[in-house]
Amino acid sequence: MRHLRIVVAGTFVLGGAGWIALANPAGAASTTVALWHMEDTGSTMSDSSGNGHNGTLSSVTTGQTGFSGKAFGFSKNPALVTVPSSSDLNPGSSTFTVTTHANFTKLPSTKTGDDYDVIRKGLSSTSGGNWKQEITLSGRGSCTGTASSGSLTASGGKVLNDGKWHTITCVFTTSSIRLQVDGSQVASKSGKMGSISNKDSLTIGAKIIRSTSDGDQYVGLIDEVSITKS
Repeated sequence: MRHLRIVVAGTFVLGGAGWIALANPAGAASTTVALWHMEDTGSTMSDSSGNGHNGTLSSVTTGQTGFSGKAFGFSKNPALVTVPSSSDLNPGSSTFTVTTHANFTKLPSTKTGDDYDVIRKGLSSTSGGNWKQEITLSGRGSCTGTASSGSLTASGGKVLNDGKWHTITCVFTTSSIRLQVDGSQVASKSGKMGSISNKDSLTIGAKIIRSTSDGDQYVGLIDEVSITKS
């Protein structure tokens, strides 16, 4: 049975006792932009937010034991989900919160591109900037945003490759990034960054496929991914 989700304000993640509220840095009501439960069994990842941000699966294993219900498995290279570009999947000048649930045991290596891309929109070369959530070589969470005024990265916290489900949240503003792991803030970075807005697709599990390499291939399970704005 799926947990009941009630959103009034802030960002919510699913914990052992149900949905847990995380602080909203702006103190304003949030809007759910995308919500992917990953219960799908075909080639399409359905968006439950009502905004139509459905994704296409490429070499992703469905029906895995999830954080809540079923999950997607990523093991092949490449294996990823691609969601068409949309303006509301860009942070812009809003407070932009990305939450994923990850379960993995194998650490990233140079063979996978030095880290795992859990979710991202845009590359370092993308016009308009980019944002991403990653797993570092050491197995820790990481959030990076790049825009016209600069780039910020917040990474750290505990090592996550223990075969258990972990909730990873990145909170982006035009001048800061916060990383939360399992409901606690573990890292933050402030400075000049600016508004992020690009026309690239959003991808889960790896970089967008280019003619040369996919890179940063995640190896493990991902479930219950959400994006909110405030």
